[in-house]
Amino acid sequence: MANENYTIIIVDDIAETRDNLSKLSQFESDIEVLGVARTGREGIKLAKDVEPDVVLMDINMPDIDGIKATEIIQEKNPATQIVILSVQGDANYMRRAMLAGARDFLTKPPKADELVSAIHRAGKKPTKKKKKFLYQPLSRRNLRNLDKWEGVRNLVLVGRSLLFIAPKEA
Repeated sequence: MANENYTIIIVDDIAETRDNLSKLSQFESDIEVLGVARTGREGIKLAKDVEPDVVLMDINMPDIDGIKATEIIQEKNPATQIVILSVQGDANYMRRAMLAGARDFLTKPPKADELVSAIHRAGKKPTKKKKKFLYQPLSRRNLRNLDKWEGVRNLVLVGRSLLFIAPKEA
């Protein structure tokens, strides 16, 4: 497996938690902390500015809670993955976090190996190769063999032309 590097930001209203998460991350050569934020609003702005692979997000914060901040970050940059941290392992919090777009949910304080594993799992998602799509005209002759074609996503009628859409490597 190729070595991947993961960029993260930490969003938590408690300074000690931010410091501890930063220190835990320093022991991993493939994890780089790009910044920290004290509030949900600061976290949203920081995520927009630095576009990290992963955001470690506290759920309870004074201005905007972690669930709402997760929704906003996911709207603006769906490639950024969120790992929610909460002192409460409540199933309702977990469900709400996942519905908001969180990739993972950890109870505080997380064990070092759990935190690193969660960052690695979440960080892999945006690093996958993205596919572009190729639009090609489709002739009547090729239409008969359509079921044998691999990767055809859709057929589109544009004016009088029938096009097929197939993924092509970026």
